[in-house]
Amino acid sequence: MELFIIDIEKERTRIEENLRLLWTSVLVSEFVSATNCLAEFISFTLALKDCDEQSKFTLYADWIKSNPNWTKEHLDTFHKNYSTLINARKLKGKSKEIIIAIKRIEKGLNKCFSDYEDFILASCRNNKIAELLPLANIDWDEHMNNAKPLYVWVPEEDREAESFVKNISERLTKPFIIPLFDNSVHDNLLVTSMERAEKGGFISKLGNVLCDFLFEIPEPFTLNTSQILMVRNDFSKSAWKFFEEAGELFHYLADVPFTEKNYSEIAELYHKHLTPLKPAMQVTAEECEILTQLKKDMPAGKAENPSAPTLKLYCGITSFNTILSYYIRQNIIGENELLYIKEEINGFDLANARLFLFLSH
Repeated sequence: MELFIIDIEKERTRIEENLRLLWTSVLVSEFVSATNCLAEFISFTLALKDCDEQSKFTLYADWIKSNPNWTKEHLDTFHKNYSTLINARKLKGKSKEIIIAIKRIEKGLNKCFSDYEDFILASCRNNKIAELLPLANIDWDEHMNNAKPLYVWVPEEDREAESFVKNISERLTKPFIIPLFDNSVHDNLLVTSMERAEKGGFISKLGNVLCDFLFEIPEPFTLNTSQILMVRNDFSKSAWKFFEEAGELFHYLADVPFTEKNYSEIAELYHKHLTPLKPAMQVTAEECEILTQLKKDMPAGKAENPSAPTLKLYCGITSFNTILSYYIRQNIIGENELLYIKEEINGFDLANARLFLFLSH
């Protein structure tokens, strides 16, 4: 079971929303596939360890250029030392002095590269993603083999590229992959709770969403990696079962047009498959010791902190068309990509129902 996160915007507000998505999804879902500004930074950080020397040199040089504390002389010296090293390595029959010089320059460059890696890790800590690094993979095969929960991928800049279109198309049409959206759902779509809709007055049209509250957790950004794994273990006994059953529900919803006359059938399917599994998730969210501690003031044992920010997870049902419309409004895809995606998923009736999740705060 996988939650799917995609966003290409890099504004500060989007970064904060994407941070909430990454953390929440890693805590509650078996697997997560993500591409957004923070996922890209995680991908870049993980790739550093496999960079060759030339790539590290280029990265460090770019870092110096962007740092106002370093002068042109510093950059020139770095270039000169690296050029000297490359030329010295090519010499045949190196003298003892040359070998010593090579070792000295290598030591200095390695220190530079180490400083750069420390800077990147510090940036990860500042962006509250450092504790997610041990749980992430940038290689799909490794991701599937070693069962790390978070797979981060970087799409091509050309959003019309075949791989980008296929990635979205496949994840929209696979039953055991659930799109996860953020608080912008409220700004872009017409959200109606199932409870309210059941009382009447629900009018189905493009942009409408039926939603149901699942559970809430405190903002988890202060947890360390070990604590994340313990929370995951708790949710594996409840939330994972819910998401698996949501995958089964996909097959039924995909045959039902998302229209007003079919609402009763959609609600009945939802209540039959998923409503019975909600209480167990809510108990996990309320009784998980680590999350409970997050809600409280320090020192432990005080009353719950009423000002502690919380994240609320909802289940939504709408049409495939509405989800694609949401992607356009969020600038994730354009009209050209929409045409390509529709070609890729032409076996599905896009007016029919599709389940997704969204996070609110």
